[in-house]
Amino acid sequence: MRASYAQTQAALQRAQATAANARAVVERYRPLVEENAISGQEYDAALAASREAQANVAQIRAQLEASSLQLGYTTVRAPIAGEILAVNIRKGEYVSTMGASAQPFIEMGQTDPLHVRIDIDEEQAPRLALGEPATVSPRGAADRQVRASFVRAEPLV
Repeated sequence: MRASYAQTQAALQRAQATAANARAVVERYRPLVEENAISGQEYDAALAASREAQANVAQIRAQLEASSLQLGYTTVRAPIAGEILAVNIRKGEYVSTMGASAQPFIEMGQTDPLHVRIDIDEEQAPRLALGEPATVSPRGAADRQVRASFVRAEPLV
């Protein structure tokens, strides 16, 4: 797709150069036809070639816009600023959007600041000092510790 777009851009540059050359020929022929140095037929042929070259430029520009649009369809853009957290699909894999258990293909989120949801057993809740600084680590990785601060509590009833 990108190669086709690049080829169309190169074709547009060539067509623009040809059109500019054809316009220059028409401008050179204009005083010559007025002085009868060349025939009106030669001038008309140069004028027709110039118009054809301009039409070719317009056609290639339309192709370039269509190619750009097609290229845009192949580009994935995120709806928010963030990082890719998980990719749950592989190249060539069949995709189904049916069913309630459909998991997202790509998980994305903000990691700065990183918000962590922590479940606290009701037995441990009295030991929690809300608003105090804390140190957290992922389950099974006690050696990886991160300083944390309390944001809010959502008590379950």
